[in-house]
Amino acid sequence: MSLSYIIQELTIYAGLFLFVIGIFGNGMNIYILSSIRIYRRTPCSFYFLVGSIVNTLYILINLTSRILNGFYGVDLTDFSIIWCKIRQFSIGALSLISFTYSCLATIDQFFVTSHTFRLRCCSNIKWSHRIMFIVIIVWCLHGIPTCLYSDIIPPRNMCGFNNHIYHHYALLYTLLFLFAIPVLIMIIF
Repeated sequence: MSLSYIIQELTIYAGLFLFVIGIFGNGMNIYILSSIRIYRRTPCSFYFLVGSIVNTLYILINLTSRILNGFYGVDLTDFSIIWCKIRQFSIGALSLISFTYSCLATIDQFFVTSHTFRLRCCSNIKWSHRIMFIVIIVWCLHGIPTCLYSDIIPPRNMCGFNNHIYHHYALLYTLLFLFAIPVLIMIIF
């Protein structure tokens, strides 16, 4: 057995397991948080509901292509420029949206449990609806350059960034927005 065969099998079976568990778990979150009336009125539950919807989209777009690559040995992002751009956009935008909603849920719980009345008043479902639209618009606008600079790069015909400056920026925002800032916010609040 070669190492590449083991990695391919691990990608297939672990990917299928994560796909099924992820879709099931997020589906249950969506069902419970949208069907029980009291959960629909609290901002924290609303953030988790929208986060679960975004996570489901993320799993469907990104994990599906990895599982298909493991099964058939063909990466769709290396052949289809549209799939390459969609996948790169979803990796950037959907993951940032998901982490932002986790951070917002943490901040909302801080507001709700505060001893200060003014902070407790900051937890408002109307505000959370507005914040939801702002977050989606901001991170989707942030993902537009990803679509512009994603391409199938020769000679290996792999999906990647055709702009070196944006490639370095993508590494920086991955470290900053996906790791450092969410951890700091969740520690602080």
